[in-house]
Amino acid sequence: MRPIHFAIAICMIAFVPAAMAQTPAAAPTQSCRDDMGRALDFWIGTWKVTTTDGTVDGHNRIVGALDGCAVIENWEGTTAGDIGKSLFSYDAANHRWHQTWVRPDTTHAGGITNGDLVWIGADKSAHFVDEVFGPKGIALLQRTTLAPLANGTVRQFIEQSRDGGNNWVSAYDAIYSREPDKAFAMTPAVANDPMPCRGATGGTALDFWVGDWNVVAAANGTKMGDSRIERVLDGCAIVENWHGADANDDGKSLFVFSALTGLWDQTWVAQNTARPGGYKNKHELASYPDGGIRFQGNLFVRPGLVVLDRTTLTPQKDGRVRQTIEISKDGGANWIVSFDAYYVPVKH
Repeated sequence: MRPIHFAIAICMIAFVPAAMAQTPAAAPTQSCRDDMGRALDFWIGTWKVTTTDGTVDGHNRIVGALDGCAVIENWEGTTAGDIGKSLFSYDAANHRWHQTWVRPDTTHAGGITNGDLVWIGADKSAHFVDEVFGPKGIALLQRTTLAPLANGTVRQFIEQSRDGGNNWVSAYDAIYSREPDKAFAMTPAVANDPMPCRGATGGTALDFWVGDWNVVAAANGTKMGDSRIERVLDGCAIVENWHGADANDDGKSLFVFSALTGLWDQTWVAQNTARPGGYKNKHELASYPDGGIRFQGNLFVRPGLVVLDRTTLTPQKDGRVRQTIEISKDGGANWIVSFDAYYVPVKH
């Protein structure tokens, strides 16, 4: 989806790093390929994006991942710095899509947005709703419609409301036309000096985790998987690509940094989001003098049972990183370790 600025408008979308092997490996599954899980299939591809006045506004590559449990958007506009990523995650347990969008300047409202797919039209159009904060802290409701058209194009229509949804105004209207993959990746480099996220307090908190890693169990050194951690969008996001040692144990995470709050958020999605932990969100809870950082969120196990879920990443003096994941069934009074491993740097 096209990120829209407040001077123009704002779009939605984003990405996710694995709370890595956050759940045990599963047998092959099609849990994300039910009718709702296929709701965004029409949008997958490489596109030229043209506004209603005929202006080419940018190019977008939309990629399906993780057996359909995720859709990743890679946006590049026609001007320097107008790039962004979205992670759409499908929660197969609740048959819901969630979207996170991040761009390379999160010092402004709209640099990060989170939305939910609220309904599918009879024409198979997908309707997302989110809330963003505009100039001077004004809360805006935003709704985005992606509609497949008969000629094979897709219309993206974004509207905003300042009065709680009583009245809506058009913020963005464009047509997506398919084009060859080679048309992508033509946008000039981002011109931000200093980089807004890298220069903000907390913006480099996950630098120690960027790289290629072999992941081994802390207890006995058993190989658990491999992970590539990448810094993207001028440091406003960290993307993890996890590949477990067992079959069907792949996942992706998107960590996004808000230069407004100085905090990181995490979204994780695995190949099977019908099981607990296959899809989850965590928020930065604490940072420590040794460089460690902790994230925490809620894990919905089944109706009526919600557990606390926290991840601690700690850099080691020898260059490794320790990741410990714990859960609590009693509101944080007691914690059980569910994952404990060392990330060992791969020597190239």
